[in-house]
Amino acid sequence: PGGEKLIVSIASEKSQTASTGILDIETGAMREIMKRPMVGDSYQFWRTPVSSNGRYLCYRAGSGGDHPKTIKLRELATGRETLVVEKEAGDIVGWSPDDSKILFLSSRTGTKDLWAIAVRDGKGSAAPELVRSNLGELSVRCNALDGRIYCTEIRSDHNVFLAEAVLGTGEIVTPPHRATDRFLGEQSRPVWSKDGNKVLFVTLGDRARFVALTLASGDIHEYPVDQVFSPVGNKFAW
Repeated sequence: PGGEKLIVSIASEKSQTASTGILDIETGAMREIMKRPMVGDSYQFWRTPVSSNGRYLCYRAGSGGDHPKTIKLRELATGRETLVVEKEAGDIVGWSPDDSKILFLSSRTGTKDLWAIAVRDGKGSAAPELVRSNLGELSVRCNALDGRIYCTEIRSDHNVFLAEAVLGTGEIVTPPHRATDRFLGEQSRPVWSKDGNKVLFVTLGDRARFVALTLASGDIHEYPVDQVFSPVGNKFAW
């Protein structure tokens, strides 16, 4: 809570174990608090959020099948652990702002849903409750201190957008707008030119190519992939 320490997880491919510890930022010393075997998906080893008061750490255990996917709470001061979600627990999202609930994903209803379990004094105090059903292609990334949850959505189309922003404050000066209407749904992986006057992106699908867009004029130059990587060695300046 004070910003002096971090929760760190380190995975060892050799021993197939994941260690979680408390890292002192000032001294660099790390105190191991638990070690777990690496089974199932690796994402569970890195999602070990701590309550805002610094008392409890939650983590997911089990890999499915004979080892149900559960969520446990660990009191950092004593090492005491309690089981709060007994089965069908997916990825942990995090704590609610007041530490009264733990948010997690689960497919117990047949679809990927967002659930919450109420906790009190390091123990589950109620049955899990459904927060939002059928997240579909949404991937929950993190939750903020104000209660907002940030997600990404997987879409089949890709487009390049441009916006002007003040990086120091995060202020958006001009709203995002499409860089060009050419190759709609196939634009991907944009990068800036060295002088900042052009944007280079890749088109996907049957028309795979590099596309250079001059921002001032809107002119577009196309470089088919088979020409760029041909034995002749055609090149373009960037």
